[in-house]
Amino acid sequence: MMTYNKEKTMNKNNTSKPTSTRTMRAMQITEFRKPLVLVDAPIISPRPDGALIRVEACGVCRSDWHFWNQDMALKLPAIPGHEVGAWWRKWAAMSKTSKWVTA
Repeated sequence: MMTYNKEKTMNKNNTSKPTSTRTMRAMQITEFRKPLVLVDAPIISPRPDGALIRVEACGVCRSDWHFWNQDMALKLPAIPGHEVGAWWRKWAAMSKTSKWVTA
């Protein structure tokens, strides 16, 4: 999800907004080159062409490391990790549920 969340809903200011009070646990980069912090982040509804997934496992890749190391531009705080094993929860464009996905 860097979490340029595939689970974002954009408001008129082109920023994401939480759509419920439910949260998810996530490791977040709050400072460059410092340990990640465990946070409760809001769950955000998917865009019309997006999907909501339940992540069972997530890895970080070399790109995430470069963001953490400040080798590439990144706005903080940020949640790294886009290599996931997950279950589909809601797929806006199609009515698929409970399918296993990897990315």
